[in-house]
Amino acid sequence: MIEDLNTTKNLETKTSRIRLDFSYDGTDFFGWQRQPNKPSVQETIETAILNLTKQTCPTTASGRTDAGVHALKQSLHFDFKGDDLTKFDWLRGLNRFLPETIRIRNAFQAPKEFHALRSSLEKTYLYQLQDSKTPNPLLSRYSHWVQSPIDLDYMKSLSECFIGNLDFASYMTQGTPVKTTVRDLREISWQREEVSGLVQVKFRGNGFLKQMVRNLMGTFLHGYWDKKLNPEDILKSLQAQSRQAAHGTAPALGLTLLGVKYPSELDNKCLKL
Repeated sequence: MIEDLNTTKNLETKTSRIRLDFSYDGTDFFGWQRQPNKPSVQETIETAILNLTKQTCPTTASGRTDAGVHALKQSLHFDFKGDDLTKFDWLRGLNRFLPETIRIRNAFQAPKEFHALRSSLEKTYLYQLQDSKTPNPLLSRYSHWVQSPIDLDYMKSLSECFIGNLDFASYMTQGTPVKTTVRDLREISWQREEVSGLVQVKFRGNGFLKQMVRNLMGTFLHGYWDKKLNPEDILKSLQAQSRQAAHGTAPALGLTLLGVKYPSELDNKCLKL
């Protein structure tokens, strides 16, 4: 009878969904996803969770970032078994077990329906360029260097061709199969940051294919070097729906995930821990 009661108690152990918002410098990692014999952001955070809670908790992030790509605000969720969430100092506790290149920014008890990947409404990425005669070493981990000034008006004219609900098959690197290569790209903006002088390119959309932002930047950089690329060429590349119809892939170090947007009704149900 005692054994039956213990079994019932174990089956009734409460499971809570935890959401973490976090930042990382991706330079020293082989991307978000756990990989054998290579340091990843996912494995590093899951190890910190294990050290804090003594539980193995697989995590799901809002998306995968490539090796060398950074994040200002990435989000993940995992399920934790236990009745008392307050016994852990989730923010400082996890950060104590993490390297300085990864920091948990917020920890929440999330509703069961929150899913870091599937609940996402919109993502925003930033690509940074140094267009100077010599690169600034203080910016070299977070920007791609090109040697002469970028014509922002020219780049804006090319960018307009990519705005809308379009098939971006030509700008997807092969990898995990997807149901559709159509994405709603809502913004590509170009500006020069006053203090650093960096050219900042912001991409905002409902989702992005594998290396899509870097492949779009590769086309912009081809236009930067060639000066012959025009909007008609962009439209032809989209219509071809073939990776060979577009241009190369821009380096990872210039790319940062700025943030992920979730439905307000889910955000409002997330309780800070």
